[in-house]
Amino acid sequence: MISEDYIEKLKQIDFFKDNIHPELMPFVGNNYSKYKVLHIGESHFIPNYFEAGFDKYGNPHLLNEITLKDFEGWWEGKYSKALREKINWYDTQSVIKDYMDGKRTKAHGIFTNTLKSFCNVVVSEEAFDSITTEDSKKYNYFAYMNFYQQPSIYANTNFTKSLYKAGYFVGKNTVEIDELWYEIFDKSVEIIEKVIDILNPKVIVVTSSEIEKYYRQYGSIDEYGKRTEGKYYTRKNIIWLDHPGTSWWNRRKKDSKSSKERFEERLKEIYNA
Repeated sequence: MISEDYIEKLKQIDFFKDNIHPELMPFVGNNYSKYKVLHIGESHFIPNYFEAGFDKYGNPHLLNEITLKDFEGWWEGKYSKALREKINWYDTQSVIKDYMDGKRTKAHGIFTNTLKSFCNVVVSEEAFDSITTEDSKKYNYFAYMNFYQQPSIYANTNFTKSLYKAGYFVGKNTVEIDELWYEIFDKSVEIIEKVIDILNPKVIVVTSSEIEKYYRQYGSIDEYGKRTEGKYYTRKNIIWLDHPGTSWWNRRKKDSKSSKERFEERLKEIYNA
């Protein structure tokens, strides 16, 4: 199946339809069918501060430009104009296109380090320490999406911490934020599992320790209304890793290997490399 066929099927998921959130539809590379790698990150994020003058010490007053109130109606595709104006930050296709076109930043380590390990093990290409624009185009072997189907309001922290910080900022209490988190998580799980069913990946690479923790603990809701571990949690082809753009990627945990080592070891098993 070519990437266009996958994309047409993904468009049938209500959440990705034009009147809701087509910008969050997964990226499917032109060469996805060759190795069928689905890469799942944690979430997009929105740069969320602007300067509103200075105090008497010369420090800028940093205010929230986007708040949780801007997300009201998010799941129905009805949300604030201010949030729509930030769409380039959470448009999955644009983010990946920028990366492959060479507009790379430190934040793109999530793609670069994953790609480097994959190419060195599976594609059997000469190892590279840095990456060129031509190298980054090899991300066409992948499909990519984020787990949380709502962008994080704050950068440099995990989605859950960001949500609680944002909730407290608009006056919500802990119980209200708990309920909001479950709503976002449940709807994200539903969408993610539909995407996996369509793409039928040979390997699923999840680069978020937060998602591993919560997908295991809370997963899906069964026919009796009970929470079970995620539908795909124990699949042999799923690889749970730390974020490749952090120091944990190369850092060995106690009595364990680093995420990079575990990733490359599993790739060798799955692809007989």
